[in-house]
Amino acid sequence: MSAILFIDTTQDSCQLGLYFNGELHVQCHTIERQHAAVINSMIASLLQEQHCSFNELTTIAVCAGPGSYTGIRVGIATAQGLGFAKQIPVHYFSALTLLNYQWIQEHAAAAGFYCTVLKAREQEVFFEISNENGEIVEAGKHASLADFMQTLENYTIKKLYIQTNTNFDLNVITCTQVFKETVSISIKQWNQYLQLFSILHSTSENKALYLKDVFVKV
Repeated sequence: MSAILFIDTTQDSCQLGLYFNGELHVQCHTIERQHAAVINSMIASLLQEQHCSFNELTTIAVCAGPGSYTGIRVGIATAQGLGFAKQIPVHYFSALTLLNYQWIQEHAAAAGFYCTVLKAREQEVFFEISNENGEIVEAGKHASLADFMQTLENYTIKKLYIQTNTNFDLNVITCTQVFKETVSISIKQWNQYLQLFSILHSTSENKALYLKDVFVKV
């Protein structure tokens, strides 16, 4: 029986998911900035609770940012260590892609473009835009707020849905904007996304989204 381990350390809380025997089991540690101290014991505890051995793991899926710099490193290092030790594939996913898919589900896939916007530095954001089918039309980017606003103008030909954890004025653009104090990934939605797009059946490994190359300007 195959088992998939999900790791998300990009947020304040450390989330794990285990898809095993056709069911998804989730474990969460809510104490902030404790990822490195708890993740290994959390994984061991989750596997033990579900009577799943390390040898039964067939895939590791890890969220590779954007998010806490230290948290991302902890998650990727843990995933790579397990993948190397067990000689199993490690798949890397953007938090923006997963959040956008979750955003689409909330709107029952109504026609239009869906955009997730996360805070970066002052006057800077991370964002990604997908269509109602979950297909990425503007891959995850780190941009100035001004550049982001200019990009949005290309997507006003359809209904535009935006979820964000940062306040900015969009009066010049017609859209549905929802401010959320915390924009968080549901492991349940993550699993649905992976199953829907059959990503876990791929024979090739995806590359890590290295922070300095993808999400941070240097």
